[in-house]
Formats: sequence, C-alpha cells, structure tokens
Amino acid sequence: MVVAKSERLHIGLFGRTNVGKSTIFNLIAGQNIVITSEIPGTTTDVVEKTLELSTLGPVVIFDTAGIDDTSDLGKKRKIKTEQVFNRCDIALLVTEANQWTKFEEQLIKEFQEKNIPCIIVINKKEPNSIFEIKNKLPKIIYDILQTRDVFLTKLTEIIQQELKVKNEKTQNLFDNLLTSGNTCIFVTPIDSGAPKGRLIMPQVQALRAALDENIISLIVQPEELNLALDSLKNPPDLIVCDSQVVKQVIEKIPQEQKITTFSILFARMKGDVKIEFEGIEIIDTLKPEDKILIAEACTHHAQKDDIATVKIPNLLKKYLGFLPKIDYTSGHQFPDNLPEYKLVIHCGACMLTRTEKLNRIKEVQKVSGNITNYGMILSFLNGYLARTLEPFNL
Repeated sequence: MVVAKSERLHIGLFGRTNVGKSTIFNLIAGQNIVITSEIPGTTTDVVEKTLELSTLGPVVIFDTAGIDDTSDLGKKRKIKTEQVFNRCDIALLVTEANQWTKFEEQLIKEFQEKNIPCIIVINKKEPNSIFEIKNKLPKIIYDILQTRDVFLTKLTEIIQQELKVKNEKTQNLFDNLLTSGNTCIFVTPIDSGAPKGRLIMPQVQALRAALDENIISLIVQPEELNLALDSLKNPPDLIVCDSQVVKQVIEKIPQEQKITTFSILFARMKGDVKIEFEGIEIIDTLKPEDKILIAEACTHHAQKDDIATVKIPNLLKKYLGFLPKIDYTSGHQFPDNLPEYKLVIHCGACMLTRTEKLNRIKEVQKVSGNITNYGMILSFLNGYLARTLEPFNL
C-alpha cells in the first residue's frame, strides 16, 4: 500500500531567491525535477515530491519561491510559500555563506512561532562568521563536490536529532485506549462516498494502526453489528464507528460498552481533542446571522448524502431551528478571514499532517475563534457526545 502523504514527514526548503533551493531539492530527490538557473525567480510556484529517504522513511519535500521575490507575481508567490509553512514538520533554510539578511531573520522567527525545527543549509564550503552567532541552530554545508550519499547521510542525521523530541510527543491512534490482545469492532458503512472495492482513508489508517498494535479487529457494517457482538465470548474493549451512524450503533449496544468514532480518534491524534470539545459549547449561542466555516481536508466530489454539505447542515437546522450561514473550504487552502466565523467545523484531518492540523487550530485560536470536528458535532447533535468521548477521560 502506498503511504499517504499525511503519514509522511514533510520537509520544506525556504530562502531568498537564487540561493540554491532548487539545487538542494534536486539533490535530495536524486533527479532533476526543478529547473535551476542563475536568474532570480526561476522557481515560480511550490513544487513537491514524495520519496523514501534512508533512516527517515517516506517523506514529502517542497521547493518554494524566494521569500524576497520582488517581481509582479512576487506577492502571490510569497503567499504560496507561506502556506507551506503550515504543512512542514521541518524547515531547511537555504542561504549563502557570506550573506545573512532580514529575510533569514524573518523566516527563523516564523519557524519558531510555529514550532517548526529549522536547519540552515549553507551552499558553500566555509560558513561566514555570522553563523557562529546562530550557534543554537543546526547547520549543514553543501559542497558541490560532495556526493549525494554524503550530503543525505549528514542531513538525515540532523533531521533525526531535531525531530526526536517532537516525535516523543506524537500520539498514536490507540494510545491509552487499547493494547495488544484487546478487541475492537470497527463499524464501517459502505456508502456512496466509499470508492468501489476500497475503504475510505480513516478506516484504512485505523485498521492498520490496530494491526500494528496487535489489536484483535473485527470490521462490520452497521447491520452486522449484533451478529459480531453475539459471536464474541466477551464484549469488545472498544467500538469505533463512522460518525454518520453513531446514533444507529449506540442504540444497538449496552450502556456500558465503550464507543467512539473515527473522526474523534483522528481529532485526538492529529489535533487537540480538548480544544475541539470546548468548541462545541458555542453551538447553543449561535444566532441566524452568525457564520460557520466547514473545513474539509480532502477535495472529493460531494455526494447526495455528503456529511459536510448535507448531513451536518440538516442536523444543525433541526437542533437550532434555523441555519447560520455556512462557508466551505477544502484541501490545503485555509482562509485568512477567520475572524468572520463564530465556529469552524473541521473534518477528522486524515489527509493532513498533525503539524498542519495543529497550525489550523492555532490560527483559529489567535482570533478567539472556536473549532470542533465532524465526529464531535455529529455526536453532539444526535445527543451522544458524552458517550463517544467517555473513552478519553476528558
């Protein structure tokens, strides 16, 4: 199975125009993907490449336009470059040995604000003394005479060191919920949104995570749940269901049975489940003139029973007695007019990295906004939020 982009380490190359970002990008990729030139502004848009790097595993690398681009399209290019900040787990700041400007200082400041580890890549043999001042930042010197293997060995060593603390804080899907030998039933309806012959991404990722942890797993459709429960000698340690059938499933199981949803599981792993739980409180204060943003990480074609455009709006209208104005965003685009929204309802973010989802939460909080997710709002509107959050001991 191909590793999803959201499960790969994201590495971005940043810097001024014509400092050698594209050269480093091609070196890491091992092929000439991006045109390189001495003409400033050759890279006009973000370029990304998925590949495997020894010791790091599957990664995505980004080449970006120069942060100091002064051309007519420079402003738009800069916006595209800054959007990559939110997707990166680690930043490579490419610069020249004898130049250090306000643009490098600006980039480092932004990386620090977003808690993105930064490595300085100097594209000459000997660094200028200015880098001695930056002794708190790791650095690597790119020498055109170096082989790719030598450069990548050093680079991956530094990346591993920088990510060690960050990785220790990363939570796995079933941490503190299930352990080896536990039993879990996954309730996965096959609806119009599921591609023929395949499961949707969160279901696939949850099943793989369960296998990795040696969790005994059963996968059924809602109609088969009772048969699955009857086939077990003991009740399952956890039931995980699609958010859209949470009401149907809860009505079939005993009160003491632990249950949650795929979306809530991913909200905990990719984001901050406590903050998203607190975001639910705003629903009872909504007014007809308030605006809601529904954020979808993927860009699938909406189905007739789509969760974002049909089910959530219908349940909100039934609960509130009216429907606030709803705007939508999808993919890696996240609007800059967040202060306009009383509430952001985000999907489970299975298509985003944890870094990108956490940065979105921070952006919402900066404007004193509220954010929740599909799983929580569907459980809340169906009257079962306390039940689906019970396994997390919030």
